[in-house]
Amino acid sequence: MSTCPITFPAPYHVLMVTFAPRPGGVDEVLFAVADGVGHVLLTRPRAINSLSHAMVGDLAATLIQWRADPRIDEVVVRGAGERGLCAGGDIKAARAAILAGEPGKAARFWADEYALFGLIAAYPKPVEVVMAGVVMGGGLGLGMHAQRRPVSPDARLAMPETGIGFFPDAGSTQVLARAPGELGTYLALTGAVVSAADAIAVGLADDIDVREPTTAPLLREREWIDACFAGDDPGAIAGRLERHTANRARACGELLRSRSPLSVAIALERIRRAAGETELDETLAVDAHVAAAMMHDSDFVEGVRATVIDRDTPRWRHARIEDVPRDAVLGYFP
Repeated sequence: MSTCPITFPAPYHVLMVTFAPRPGGVDEVLFAVADGVGHVLLTRPRAINSLSHAMVGDLAATLIQWRADPRIDEVVVRGAGERGLCAGGDIKAARAAILAGEPGKAARFWADEYALFGLIAAYPKPVEVVMAGVVMGGGLGLGMHAQRRPVSPDARLAMPETGIGFFPDAGSTQVLARAPGELGTYLALTGAVVSAADAIAVGLADDIDVREPTTAPLLREREWIDACFAGDDPGAIAGRLERHTANRARACGELLRSRSPLSVAIALERIRRAAGETELDETLAVDAHVAAAMMHDSDFVEGVRATVIDRDTPRWRHARIEDVPRDAVLGYFP
């Protein structure tokens, strides 16, 4: 066990809290109970608290136990270290499982992670996830579905999956599909990083430190975003961006071309379908299906290699977005 001071946003204060792993669990996620609050601390700071399968299991088991614990009125989740709440799921481990001939193991991780997010969304006690620093992928999955979603002025938020040959998962497309205009489509396809104010504007977070300007920079870009990201044809979207008169639009076109063409096409299909999904459980179930399919045949292995292991240019299986067959995209969906 370790006792350390930890500062929470108002109305909390600096507390001396004794953290400990779940009995028999890993030390990468610690728990404590104090003054009616169940505290969760992700403690994998060198990996920006990326979620391992064991961490997901310990989190879910503890939250289930705490549901009936009379000592606990609310839950607060925070990430240790200076870099951020959580950079997402452990994609290196998922890639290793695929290379070891166990794609089903990787698929089970995604399914269990999504089940955790569903548990948080439906939790009978208030859950607050403090979104500070890097909050991406599965880290955003932890935060965006909580009942309380404070975001710090230094937060950098994204669903960057098309850059690693994956798709915007964790139930994010249901949230992004409801963003103003085509802002959600823009974020889903490009994986662009946004500020705290932008996150609030698109519905990923709720409140912000009073020191942060409330104007969301992304809202000023809606004219070209709404014009370019409309429709169901990813190749047409790329073409409109490249031909647009706005410099930012053309730069966005270059960014989109750098992403996995297959992933971009899947991301567009996913967000369009999510617009008609009314329950988060439905969205998470579709995400689990798509994720499992992408563990067998996609750009995921290559994308993770290039982005986080060798840090070079990925060699995607399709040269251009226009080269991705529609039938290939539909094959990933239930």
